[in-house]
This record gives sequence, structure tokens and C-alpha cells, in this order.
Amino acid sequence: MNGEKAIAHAALQSGIKLATGYPGAPGTGVIDALLTMTTPNHALKIEWSVNEKVAVEKAIGASISGQRTLVSVKSVGINVMIDPLMVVNLTPLPAGLVIIVGDDPGAYGSQNDQDSRLIAPFLSIPMLEPASPQDGYDLTLKCFEWSEETGLPIMLRITRNFATCENLHIQQHGIIRNETQEQTFASNQFVPGPTNAVRKSIELNRRLFEFEKIIESEINYVPSTRNQIGIIACGNTFQKLNDIIETTELGSFIDVLKLQSIYPLPINTIKKFLTGKAKILILEENKPMIINMIRQFTSDINSPINFESLAKPGELFRWEIEKALRLLVPKIGFPKKYVSENQNLEQPSMTSNCSDCRYDDVFDLLDKGFDKVGKIPLYFGDPGCLVTLVERLHTKYAMGGAVSTASGYVNDNRNEIPVALFGDSSFFHSTIPAICDAAYHQKNLLLVLLNNYAAKTTGNQPHPGSGRDIHEEPARALSYKDIVLSCGVDHYISLKVDDPKDELIKQLQSIISKKGLRFILFNC
Repeated sequence: MNGEKAIAHAALQSGIKLATGYPGAPGTGVIDALLTMTTPNHALKIEWSVNEKVAVEKAIGASISGQRTLVSVKSVGINVMIDPLMVVNLTPLPAGLVIIVGDDPGAYGSQNDQDSRLIAPFLSIPMLEPASPQDGYDLTLKCFEWSEETGLPIMLRITRNFATCENLHIQQHGIIRNETQEQTFASNQFVPGPTNAVRKSIELNRRLFEFEKIIESEINYVPSTRNQIGIIACGNTFQKLNDIIETTELGSFIDVLKLQSIYPLPINTIKKFLTGKAKILILEENKPMIINMIRQFTSDINSPINFESLAKPGELFRWEIEKALRLLVPKIGFPKKYVSENQNLEQPSMTSNCSDCRYDDVFDLLDKGFDKVGKIPLYFGDPGCLVTLVERLHTKYAMGGAVSTASGYVNDNRNEIPVALFGDSSFFHSTIPAICDAAYHQKNLLLVLLNNYAAKTTGNQPHPGSGRDIHEEPARALSYKDIVLSCGVDHYISLKVDDPKDELIKQLQSIISKKGLRFILFNC
């Protein structure tokens, strides 16, 4: 069972009633695994939401009604849901809410190398990081209990390496809870505002402190030995470290702290581990976050400690850990198991879902249409399948950003026309508000929706325009034309990429020549 399946299995055993999110790897596999474990008429509702903010707000509503809920998103998805998370921490939730955050060290399938651990202190929401699939299973079970004990949502950070690594056997602990709980609520429990925000913030600090006490001894293992050299391995780096040292004698020379609590840090546990140490190596991926946090409270430790960190942009590979161990304990020799030349064996094998996309053909047609009217297109794109055509894009930032960025683009060269391109899933995710803004401000833009009837990049997941639900059953398909015309679009046409080429170019020439906000639905 791999990491994502282990989490899904534990969530199902915990009695969740709603699982939701927005597709993006790692994280998508958790929802996919739940789909294989249930049937359409199962008591568990599984939904892909139009975006991450909607997903977590639905989960909040489910929790308020007494239902345990799981949300699964990738790293950039946590950015989209920050707004509700900044206030839900103030309002104790009655039923467990666990948020899976999939980070992608190395940016194998992402537009950035984001370290979402840094967001947890800002949100004042606990974040844990399992070391192995077994830990992912165990922590998921506990997180629902701890969420209800503290009233806090809990984030469980996973990485791509964790998602794909496997345990041959997962020790299971049985069903924790099945029924929706009856709730009684305090006045204004779910209504933070000017009259109670400060009081609720003080109460939030108390609940975070209670959570810190819970996890001090629960999930972070401190060895009983007292070697002078220690390693603090954060989350899945512990699994990588264990792969290296499991057949060596290093255990006689070093102590290892498996750190699975990212925020709040188990300060007393770490202090106990540091006592008597002369050297500490900290294994963490992306930013040097843990080492900086530890240094803040080590001033009251009597003996000086030499801290080293392997934190760097991208993934931390086993050969890099092995090399650091040789320098850390030079007196012991052990055979090389991992070398830099074999780094590609540690990197994930990426499956492209965009190989049959027709976007290149659309760009060729657009170029010909612009050439016919003597104008120059500047292509502003969204993330997704357009990543395969980055050399043809002028910009590409966040979901929904193509229209907004093109709308803000100012250039005195009147021959240039900004063209915003976005996918059908991105349209529902966050493009609609940008279209409303462009219409309100009377922008002269060409908008192109590249429709392949799914969230193609992440695995063909459905959305409100695809005409099917998460179980591949027929579902209502919302009308793009009705939506964009009601948003204020001036001109609308629908084209098929396989229509006669001359006719397509003629229609493109016509709409490019018009003024105002023009919209092309390009069915690919």
C-alpha cells in the first residue's frame, strides 16, 4: 500500500462522510484511492470541487453538521484556501477536519518548488508530516481524533516520494467512528468578527498549546541512547535515511529523532533529544525551516551544538544523505548504496496526460488568424496542459491568472492584442471572476477556452462543464455560452479544432477584427 492509499484507507475507517478537493499531484491519489474503496451509493460523498477554496468551505460546513471530512489538495491549492483557513481556526469545529497538502520538492509536476510547511505558523493550524505509509495511516486516524479534541483543522503534509513509496503490510486499528454526531453550539461559535476576534485569537493560542502537549510524546520518537551525534529527520526524509542505514552499524554511533510534527514543534521532545549532543544533522527538504526554528530555543542548552542542515531547493536524494553521513561519522565505513549517477532512479516517473492535447494546433490556427488581420498576438496562459507549449507563451502564472494578467497588460503598440488562454477546469476554478472584471472595465481582449472536457493534466477528473460526475455517470453540464454572456462578454463563438481549416481561419479573422471582450470556445 503506498502513502496516498494508506491515508485514504485510514480516512475511510475513521468514518468520514465527505471527501473533497481539487486535483493535483501529489494528493489526487488519495481521492482516487477512496473511489476504488467505495461505490456510488456509499454513505461517503466524494466530490471534486471547482477550486480549493470551495472544497475546504464545503468541508467546514460538513464539520459544523457533525460529519468528519477529508480535503486533499496539492501545494499551490493551499494558497487558494488561505482566506477561509485564516478564520476557521478561530471557530472550534465539532467534527474532525483533515487537510492533505501535497508538496512537490523538485517541482516535477508543478510550476514552483513550494514549501507549504512555512504556511502552517502563518495560519496557526497544526501541520504533521508522516514518515512512511504506516505513519500516514496511523496519523490520519489520530488526526481526526485530535481535530475533534482541539476543534482545529489539521494539515497532513505529504510529498511525491511519500505518495509513491510502499509498505508491504499496513497494521490496521479498526473503525474509529461511523455515525454523524449530534451537535450543540455556543452563541456565535462560527461567527468571528470585530467583537470577538481578539478573544477568539487568545483561545486559539490555548488550543494550539494543548495540541503541542498532545503530540509531544505521541508521534515523535526519541531514542534512549545518548550518542553525541544526532540526526533529526523530518517526515519522509526519515524513510530515506532508514533506507540507507538499516543494514549498517551507524545505529551504534548516532541517535535519530523521527520528527513528524512540523507545527507546532514538540519543543520539549527536541530539547530532550539535544541534551548531550555535540553534532546535529537536520534532514529536511526545501527551506531550512526546522533548523531555524530549533535555533530559536537552543540558547538555554548548556553545551554548544554544531548544527548542520541539508535543506536545499528541490528534493533531498538518498545519495546526498549518504554523502553527509560519511562526513558526519567518518570513522565508520559502509558500502555506497546510492550515487549521484543513479539520481534518476530516485526521481518519480512522470506520466503525461497531455500527449494528445490539440493545443499546438489551436496556436497555429490563431497565428494564421492574426496574420490575416495584420495583428500580433501576445499569449497569456494558465497552468495545465499549456505547460507543454511554454515557448509560445508570453506569461504563465496561477490558475485564472491568464485573463487578469492580459487584462492588466498595457502597451502602446496597437498591433499587439493580448490573448488569454485557459483550460475548461481552470475556467470554473478561478477564471470567471476575472472575466467579470474584464467586462466591467471594458477591456479589449481575446479570451480562448481550450476545452478538452476534463481536468486533463491531473488525470481526466470531471468538472461542472464535463457532463459527468466523479463516478463517470452522466451529470449536468453547465453552458459556457450562458455563463460568459451573462458575465458581459461582447462576442462569442464556438469552434472545433477538426473543422475545415479555411473556415476556422475565416471565423478567427472575423472575431479578432472585432472590438471589446471576445470569447472563443475551442473544442479540442
